[in-house]
This record gives sequence, structure tokens and C-alpha cells, in this order.
Amino acid sequence: MKHSVTLLLVGMGYIALTAWASDFEFFWDTVQLGAKHGTWYYEQQFRYLLLPPEIDSGHPPVFGMYLAACWLLFGKSLAVSHWAMLPFLLGLGWQTYRLVRFFLPDDWVAPVMLLLLIEPTLLAQCVLISPDVVLMCFLVWSLNALLRRSDVTKSFVLIGLALISMRGMMCVLALYLVDVWYTTYHVGKRLTIRHTLQTMVAYLPSGILASAFLAYHYAETGWVGYHADSPWAPSFDKVDARGLLRNIAVLGWRLLDFGKVAVFVVVGIAWLGWRRRANPIDDRLRTLLVLTGILVALLTPSLLVHAGLLGHRYLLPYTYMGLLSALYFVLHTYQRSWKRWLALGAILVAFVSGHRWVYPDKISQGWDASLAHLPYYQLRDVVNEELAAMGIPRASVGSAFPLVAEQRYYDLSSSTDAYARKDLYHQEYILYSNIVNDFTDDEIDRLQDLWVVEQEWQQAGVKFVLYRRDAAEI
Repeated sequence: MKHSVTLLLVGMGYIALTAWASDFEFFWDTVQLGAKHGTWYYEQQFRYLLLPPEIDSGHPPVFGMYLAACWLLFGKSLAVSHWAMLPFLLGLGWQTYRLVRFFLPDDWVAPVMLLLLIEPTLLAQCVLISPDVVLMCFLVWSLNALLRRSDVTKSFVLIGLALISMRGMMCVLALYLVDVWYTTYHVGKRLTIRHTLQTMVAYLPSGILASAFLAYHYAETGWVGYHADSPWAPSFDKVDARGLLRNIAVLGWRLLDFGKVAVFVVVGIAWLGWRRRANPIDDRLRTLLVLTGILVALLTPSLLVHAGLLGHRYLLPYTYMGLLSALYFVLHTYQRSWKRWLALGAILVAFVSGHRWVYPDKISQGWDASLAHLPYYQLRDVVNEELAAMGIPRASVGSAFPLVAEQRYYDLSSSTDAYARKDLYHQEYILYSNIVNDFTDDEIDRLQDLWVVEQEWQQAGVKFVLYRRDAAEI
């Protein structure tokens, strides 16, 4: 195989990455979607299908079940949890290779694969125990099955995509629309009602299973997606016109964040040259643009009309496809090899630099979207140990997500120690960290101006500060 060395290096890279990250604790949303869900099924020995209301996120709980099954087979540990992700990492690498090879000449498969797989947000998710890695594996696999007209494989893989999350279900719908367009435009099928129904056949198993879960969940709980008392309910608040404009601006920022701005700069320069030469858009580029456009059209509206759904990881399906489209366009536009390498090199440098982007305290940062969060793991252990040495119980210290879960949901130990939810008017100690986005600007100002810094810890871009209430504040 021409690219056997490339595939070997990708596989070895993912194995090394998993080994390196095997003691990393659950972080950010993976505490809820991985540790809490998995622990529930593990402790209940799969006696129940649905999660209890306080940790039910509305998604099919398949990822938590998968982790619990791995723990039952191999032992409950962080290492087992990380190694459980390896099949999906290897699958993502293999399916990325197949997708890139479908669109690009052999000479450019390896560098384009590299850029797709080290895009900061995707790479950051790959060191976590994250359902989004599973989603991306099944999404790219489904695309390959669609493009190669493998209906049996497509039908099977779509089930995995639909059952990993509600975003996965939306991706299934997007793929169906892509399929109808692709078979009409490329395969020569006529766009008729009969054709759209025939295309739907491969999507029925995933659609039926997803619908059955949502119907059963609604019958048992009375809600789908979220409920009014859930901790994440504010994220689903509808925004007004001003909020919509703000969300559009935030979406634009997310698409430029962590070095991705270089992709837009490189594509912009290439586009100027493309316009001068009046190059036509070839069929492959058109296919990529349609794939990306349909994903954007299906996934974006729900992100924009709600208050808190613009996390970087939510955008992975179309940032991945958008990056592939951009790289194809650049390689298609530049005819000279040195210009192509210069463009790809600029994007590579920007992606590497993106892992060092850390914003000021009052700007919320997607810490699970780059490797800038890596110092957190060691630093959090140091903070916990030093607080214990100072004789300060965690329960007496206020903080916020993602620091307020019980210890066992971070490291899978038996410890139920936990920081309290912050209350600046009644607690003596507050633990602030810049990896916490739930401190308001006013709270940050109050802590800095009126409280005493008892202890501060910092490593690279991550910091923790233990504040003690000033006697004058009591």
C-alpha cells in the first residue's frame, strides 16, 4: 500500500497519545458524559436503561454504557477508560485517510491527513475520554460509505452515529440530504419522490432506533433534550435579536480560534488568485462544499438560537469538513508546489501555536478545545494536596464547574470529597481558576479587590487562586 508508512505513523501516534494521556482525569463535559454516566451504569450493573434526572443529559446513554462495560471487563480505571477510546481514534485515522484519498491526489494525502488530525479542537478531544471522538469516527466513516455507495456499511455505521448523541442524530439527517444530492448529481439518479424514499432505506434503522429512544425517554421523563431543573437548562434558553447577533459573532470567533484564523487567511489569498484566473470549480470541490454547506445549514440554527451551545466541540463536524474543503481549494488553486507547501506550512504553524492561546480572565475560553489545558491535571492534584496540608476541607471552599464534582468523577477513585458551589457572600474561601468560565466579571473584580490571596498556583497558562474573605468583608 502506497501510504502504509503514513498509516503506520498515524496508528503509532494514536497509541502513543493514548499511553501518554492514560492517567489524565476526566475533564470538563467528560465528567458528566463519561464518568458520571459510566459510574451510574457500573454501580447499577445495567439494571436501568435511563439515567437519573440529575445526570440525564437527554442523549442516548450509549457512551456511558460503553465505558461501564469496559470497566466491568478490564477494571475501573483512568487507563482503561483512555484505552477504550483507542479503537475510535484508530478508526478516525483510517477513515480520514480514506476520505482524503477519495478527494486528493496521492502526493498530498499525508500532509492533508496530518492537518485534519492535528486541528487543535479535534486533537484536544483525542486526549480526553470524549464521546465527540466517537461521533467524528462514525461521521467520517458514514461519509466514506456514502461516497463509495456502500449501503450496508452506511446503514450499520449510521446507527452508531445516531446513538452517540442528539448531534449525531442531526448529522444523520444532514447525511441523508447529502446522499440525495450526491446520488442525483453524481450517480445520475433523478430527483423524484421515489428516489428520496429509496435513499431513505439505509437511514431507517438509525432513524427508528433514535426515534424509539426519544419516544421512550419522553414517555418516562416527560422531556427531550433538557428539563427546567437540569444544570444545563440555561444553555437552552432562547435568545432575542441581540443575543442572536452576539451568537453569530461568537460563532465567527470559534471558527477563527486556536490558530484556525490562518485557514481563512490562506484561503482568502488563494481565492484572490483563483478569481484572477477564473478557474472553474471542479466536481470534487463542489462535493466538498455541498457536504460542508449541508452540515452547516443543519447544525448551525440550533446553536445560534440558544444561549449556551456554541462550544468548540459542537462545531467539529463542519470545521472538519470545512478544513478539508479549504485544503482542497488551496491545493487546487496553487499550481506551484512551493506555494502549496508554504500554505500548508503556515496552517501547520498556526495550529501548533493555537495550543498556546490563553485569553485574559474575563474572556471565556474553550479549555477542552486545545492542549493549553494540559497543565491542569498536575496542578489540580497539587492544589488538592496543599489544601489538605493547610487543613482546609474542600467542602468549605467555593468554586464552580468543572471543579465541583466529587473526586471520584475525576479520577474514578472512591473519594467523595468535593468543592462547594461558590457563594461569595457566605463562604470563607473561594477557589478560582481560569479554566472555570462560570465566574462573572463582577465576581472576579470582587475577589481581586476585596478578598485576600491565600495561595496561588500557576503552570504555563493555567492558574488556580485560593481567595480568603477579608475580615472587613465578614
